[in-house]
Amino acid sequence: MAEISNDPEMEKLGANAAALYAQEFWQRLSNAARVDALNLDASWDDWSSPLSPRPSPEEVYATPTQTSKLTFTTAKGDSLLYARFKSNFANTDLSLVGDDRGATSLHTETWRSLLIASEGNVPDFSFMSLIRCDVLSPFYMTQAECCPGLVICPRAQFLFVEIARCRERYYGAAFRRMLALFELKTFAERLANAGTDLEVRVITEVMQGQYPLPHKKAISTSGIGKALRRACARFPSAAGAASLLERWRHGVELGELASSVNSNSSLRDAAIFAIKGIVRGAGVEEPKRRDDDDLHAVLNVAGKTAREAAEVFHENGIVYSTEPAFGEEALGKLRDMAAKGFDALLEEQLRPRNLTLKDEFDFNEVRHRPGNRLDNRYKISAKEVEDCDEIMSVVKAIFGASDAGSPHLLYCGVVHSFPNDPEEPNEPQVWHRDGPSLWMDVKHPTHCLNLFVPLCDVTSENGATEFVPTTHQDSNFEKLAPDVVKTAEADAFAIHDTVAKPSVPAGGFVLFDIRTMHRGGANCSSKNRDILYLTFSWDFWEDKHMFLAEKLIPDDSTRVRRELVRCLVDMVDASQSGEAEGEPFWKDVGHPHYTERFDLLLMDNLGSNFERGLGNAAAARRFLNLNSLERSSYVQNFLRAFSSVEAHALKSSRLRSNRQRREKTIAKQKGDTEENFTSIAEDYSDVTCLYSIANELVAEVLQEFGFSQDGDGDGFTVLLALCKRVSNGGVKSMLEEAVTSWWNGSEHGRVFYSPKHATEDAGEGALVDTLLVVFSSLGSGLVRPEWGGTLSQLGVFNKGSRYKVLHVLDPAYSWFNQDPGCEWKGGEWFEAEIKKRVYESSVERVVFLGDSMGGAGALRFCHLSNFTLSFTPQIDLIGYEAVKRADFTAEAKRRFKDRIARNVQEAGLNRYVEIHYGEHCLEDVRQIKTLGNLEDKEGVEVRKHDFDDHTLSIDLKKKGQLESIVGKFLKRAVGEMDEEEIQEDARRKVKLLPVGTFVGVYYDKYHLGEVIDVNENERKVLIKYSPNNDEYWEDYPAVIEDDIRVISREDFESGVDLKM
Repeated sequence: MAEISNDPEMEKLGANAAALYAQEFWQRLSNAARVDALNLDASWDDWSSPLSPRPSPEEVYATPTQTSKLTFTTAKGDSLLYARFKSNFANTDLSLVGDDRGATSLHTETWRSLLIASEGNVPDFSFMSLIRCDVLSPFYMTQAECCPGLVICPRAQFLFVEIARCRERYYGAAFRRMLALFELKTFAERLANAGTDLEVRVITEVMQGQYPLPHKKAISTSGIGKALRRACARFPSAAGAASLLERWRHGVELGELASSVNSNSSLRDAAIFAIKGIVRGAGVEEPKRRDDDDLHAVLNVAGKTAREAAEVFHENGIVYSTEPAFGEEALGKLRDMAAKGFDALLEEQLRPRNLTLKDEFDFNEVRHRPGNRLDNRYKISAKEVEDCDEIMSVVKAIFGASDAGSPHLLYCGVVHSFPNDPEEPNEPQVWHRDGPSLWMDVKHPTHCLNLFVPLCDVTSENGATEFVPTTHQDSNFEKLAPDVVKTAEADAFAIHDTVAKPSVPAGGFVLFDIRTMHRGGANCSSKNRDILYLTFSWDFWEDKHMFLAEKLIPDDSTRVRRELVRCLVDMVDASQSGEAEGEPFWKDVGHPHYTERFDLLLMDNLGSNFERGLGNAAAARRFLNLNSLERSSYVQNFLRAFSSVEAHALKSSRLRSNRQRREKTIAKQKGDTEENFTSIAEDYSDVTCLYSIANELVAEVLQEFGFSQDGDGDGFTVLLALCKRVSNGGVKSMLEEAVTSWWNGSEHGRVFYSPKHATEDAGEGALVDTLLVVFSSLGSGLVRPEWGGTLSQLGVFNKGSRYKVLHVLDPAYSWFNQDPGCEWKGGEWFEAEIKKRVYESSVERVVFLGDSMGGAGALRFCHLSNFTLSFTPQIDLIGYEAVKRADFTAEAKRRFKDRIARNVQEAGLNRYVEIHYGEHCLEDVRQIKTLGNLEDKEGVEVRKHDFDDHTLSIDLKKKGQLESIVGKFLKRAVGEMDEEEIQEDARRKVKLLPVGTFVGVYYDKYHLGEVIDVNENERKVLIKYSPNNDEYWEDYPAVIEDDIRVISREDFESGVDLKM
């Protein structure tokens, strides 16, 4: 009898078929799960709690997902198989199947009967198949390895189990989390093994498509963040990796805002909206240049569907239609409405105020705009446009569906562009945007757009509006804006080749994102050019750029608020009104911590949250009803609460915990490298934390009177202002200083040595010869020690370092002008503190470093340093938007500016100043100009960079240039230069020693002399020494190694005794 055996070839074919079938299913399953993740999972979800793989009954019958709709045979066939399975296994747990303990067995009589009955009813019912035992396990199979946890089963059994798993939502949130970790880890391994930049780009593109914004936990746990950073370092030309990292960083920071319980609803909605834009990849990466005809053919959406028009809008930030959406009758109504609104404005509002159209005025309802234009919203209606389906269908398609609420009409008005006056010819507007992105560099869909409906034919002659397509995305705006602006500066009427200038007939329309760069053209015709406009935005967005002026007619709620706070102010004794005396009743309150105008704070409260504001107003009334002794008692309690050691300890502990929590999330994605400056999200998080602690410190008072204890600090700031209002000058100063010294991101006060030195001993024999003084900027409103990242990378804090770092902070928002005594003597106070540290450090040299406000601080005190490095200093503070203190006088600002200018002009041989700024940032350019002509100024180097924002140092760090700039500067300061740098420095310094200069040169002591000749080519100076008139040619590089000081003629003639 012949031996019976299996055919090895058939077994091999069967195994291959089973593997291919399993791989195909896994690919379909993971694709569907990724789509579900985009639609259902938020990148800010809490991953700290584990999820059960087995769904709840509510989840089973929830809205179908992509994984629940997967089809294996046919829709009808799958339904029959599922019904047959459920009739045999009603409540079976399929999260774990197989023979392991706790798993649902696949080898029971019920299964045997079901499978036998499936013969002929299930295609290929007996074919070998592979099933994953654990629903939360991944699938992978290569020639070298195979995932564990697979069992062989008949095809019918595979279908029964997987159809049930899909339909019963076993592939839900828990599975999607597992899948993200598995696939991102796989991508990380592939990046680590990539050998070319092409491989990195391909891997990055695939990953970006599958995971546009993973959860922060998935990024850190999988190691993909670290892998991307290493790929960027190994292959700098693989730009996709860097941009993906930046996108994820923005997404995680926005997620922090979206998940914060202390974020207000508008901020949270805005963050969620921006995150959705990141996930959906809103916007184009590069500006697309077309010839003029092609550009207008693309932007003109006449004849296109609303959806097609929306797609053009998302790409370009502007569309228009040359097909009129209104007939003559409807247009006539719109023109009449515009004319009546214009006449009513003149008769009812402007003439009673003795204003004419030639005057400059700015009200909430009407603005006199440059270029002989009037923007009028007074008695203007947009109902006819809102009822126009042809236009509104495009608007709705552009906004689309979003979790951010619904778009609504924000403004409507008419821009009247008046005819040309030969004596004062009209000119085009300056190029501008109507508003910024929600967050810088975060690509997101439009959150606000303008709709233009011309009431006459718009042509080049009467000033058609010009647009720069694609500039609604910040990256394109940054690339295109400088050239467009330069073209206009050279010739106001010139049109750059990227500009579109659509001619639109009356009744047509133009739609553009408020971020799209544009300008109104000059009306060179003899007739008015009137354009009706409507502004639409999402509910969460609040305009802070277009219309901010006082209203012509206060609404009822404004009148109520004014009357209410007037009653409260009247309750305060006139002798205590101090700040309000002789000032307008309504003015800008400034920073809420530095005012006693509680009435203005209450106005803001009532405007932003009427209910909360009403409660705070009632609480203020109860407080003011107290007698003077009772008020004084509460003021003293408030003062003690913020002056106590316990208050500072509590603040330090909470901020430290807040920082550690962030480091476990955001910082891990950035790597171990410390940042120089905190992000807006980090500052906002700490500000919210501080207000929470402040509410705790004075909780009893807040609760007793009924002040709100909100995360925005409304109740706290009103109480603080009340305490100041009812106190005398000395107590006011004590209150200001108590809150100022407490309200900051530092644990060590205003001037302190870096704690990094305390934890990292310099070691025996280390020579500390340089005091590095680091001035902090204002950040996003919360001062703290800065520059730790770059200084750490340069080894400043390393064991054996020659540096000692001193941090100088101004928590008073005063640009180092306010002192702890609150007498606006900050210059003297900070100078004395720095001098004291210089003296006690016994160092050979002092080096200053700062950015923004810190950059200005470094220049303000640079007469105390040998070397000063300043980035984008804020020097002229008059009218400067970042200065929020209403009590910061113009005179104090002028003294500050003048002192900086004098310090910089006095730089020279022994005081070197280096300043960096962005040449396309108009405000920073203005600030540098206040220093005067520095082009040929010895001892001062001003370096401009191709950048158009105030955040230059952040941009330089992104480009990998900041460390080199700071490092080279520090080398020059301490003399650690290479030969070429030494020679360059020698040439520079020789020029600082013209004939007739009196100097002191140190050998064994200082020898006084006069420079009588200079040889720049050989870098030598001839010095005649006193008292013997000995003459020596000094080789300048050799002199550098010693010490040389420029002195006055009086010191030379008196034989001054110079000390080291």
